[in-house]
Amino acid sequence: MLHRNLVHDTITYNTLIDGLCNYGQISYAQELVDEMCNRGQTPNRVTYSILLNTLCKNNHVDRLVALYNQIVHQGTKPDAFTYTVLVDGLLKNDRLKDVQEIFLHLLVRGFHPNVKTYNVMVNGLCREGLIDEAVALLSKMEHNGCFPDTVSYEIVIRALLEGKKNDKAKKLVQEMIAREDMDSTMLSQLFKKKEDYGSSQMLSLLLENMWSIQVKSKLGIGKSNIPEGLDGRSIL
Repeated sequence: MLHRNLVHDTITYNTLIDGLCNYGQISYAQELVDEMCNRGQTPNRVTYSILLNTLCKNNHVDRLVALYNQIVHQGTKPDAFTYTVLVDGLLKNDRLKDVQEIFLHLLVRGFHPNVKTYNVMVNGLCREGLIDEAVALLSKMEHNGCFPDTVSYEIVIRALLEGKKNDKAKKLVQEMIAREDMDSTMLSQLFKKKEDYGSSQMLSLLLENMWSIQVKSKLGIGKSNIPEGLDGRSIL
């Protein structure tokens, strides 16, 4: 483009880079990024998000890490979406150590990951069998200003049940139910498919715990209005 004396702004560059990435022309896309830098036009978050996402999808892990280091060196501050893409891509390629280093770096720099980033991290830890670490991270979320959602709990509860750690699963269910923003609709979504959570006996233990008198009173749920799929007799 320089040879043709064409001047492009960041939006135009991002559009071209996105098009090249969609057609698998990653090297050409990165050449455009280099061209931007040579022209004194710093790539923005969108630019890097496009490249990171493409590198993740194509399993170019080393190039992914190199690009992240370039982002940090240039002083660009990626947003939550960019970090989520980065963390997810690394975890899917068994690069947990890299993810842990990056995650720690984020927290040290004062960056506050959102719930989606945390959920990707929690899921990655569970996939690696590091369930205790996942539980610990879940408890740290609130301390770092991010509240776990249904997905957060679902990931860890499933991992605990699959690991036959029923007591810890029950304890986490109690914590989940005790949250003021956890209502019957969210619980119904969480437990509507028993096959996701191991054996019927495991789920039965959770349901028995969930529908104690205290819980039903807190949620305003009686026998006549228990959400469909949450009645232990109908689900087992």
